[in-house]
Amino acid sequence: MQSVKQISDFEVQELVRKYKMAGFVVFELLNDIPDQNTLLLISKRLNLGKPFVPSIYSSTQKIYERTGLNIIKVNDGSHRAFQTNNDQKIHCDGTIEVLGKIKTSILLCAIPAAVGGETIIFNSVAAFYDLLENDNSRYIASSLLDMQALKRVAVNGNNEEYIGPAFAIKNGEIISRFSLDNTCDWDYSFENVKLLKEAYALLVDTIVPNSPFYIETKLKCSQGIIMANDKISHGRKGYIDKYFKREMIRGLFEKDLE
Repeated sequence: MQSVKQISDFEVQELVRKYKMAGFVVFELLNDIPDQNTLLLISKRLNLGKPFVPSIYSSTQKIYERTGLNIIKVNDGSHRAFQTNNDQKIHCDGTIEVLGKIKTSILLCAIPAAVGGETIIFNSVAAFYDLLENDNSRYIASSLLDMQALKRVAVNGNNEEYIGPAFAIKNGEIISRFSLDNTCDWDYSFENVKLLKEAYALLVDTIVPNSPFYIETKLKCSQGIIMANDKISHGRKGYIDKYFKREMIRGLFEKDLE
């Protein structure tokens, strides 16, 4: 797009169409500075409403900005995802939020990493649906719908937790919070849900290059990605900074693209 302020209705429709088709869409800004104001303009043009700040961060300094967005870059903080250059296994944003609470996530690249930092996309809903469609795995996969299927813990807060299904069916659609990052306690669920360990293994086997449900992309400066957070799991590879620190601007939203 040439400029967010001048984006046409057709361009918006194309973004939404591609987003609905794949669960995510990558965009590039040609004449805008990739900053917080630009991301807010994008979300306004897409009618996403105000950014959502998870309750565990509402009183935490240096994590979220006054805009409701957060800056992801290496600094003197200890947050594993936001303030270090570690790899991050796939997850859905909103560690302890109810499944489906955060529907849309936007990442805007201000400064790419010198080496690494690729964004990982896993279409967890499609992978789960594939298991349900297979007579040999349908019964096993249904364990992921159990109300105790996934326990997530806010490791950078006061250890708040939420236990609920990894997938659910809402309004005729499958929604997901399937995650593998350090906030997950799958061992808890393996002990409480029959066949869950087997279902987990079947899904994990599809999170590999060349899988129809897996893709990697490295965002360049002024490129961004809009993701259906209740359908797509995402992560990142570890990275190395050289002259400049990798900087991503992130916004979470309770509304879906329509």
